[in-house]
Amino acid sequence: MERQIERDLLEEALQANEALSGPIPQALRDEAAELFRRVKSAPELQEDDGWRAHEAG
Repeated sequence: MERQIERDLLEEALQANEALSGPIPQALRDEAAELFRRVKSAPELQEDDGWRAHEAG
């Protein structure tokens, strides 16, 4: 339930920012998505619970 509330609040913040600044350019969205994929697939994060351990650290 907490995660859903956090996601809802984040979505509201993103919508408010977009209303003030305009939409995020697709090229920037693509760049961010690619960076996230590379970080998440890093070998040191592939061990059991590696991703969660890095998030907590």
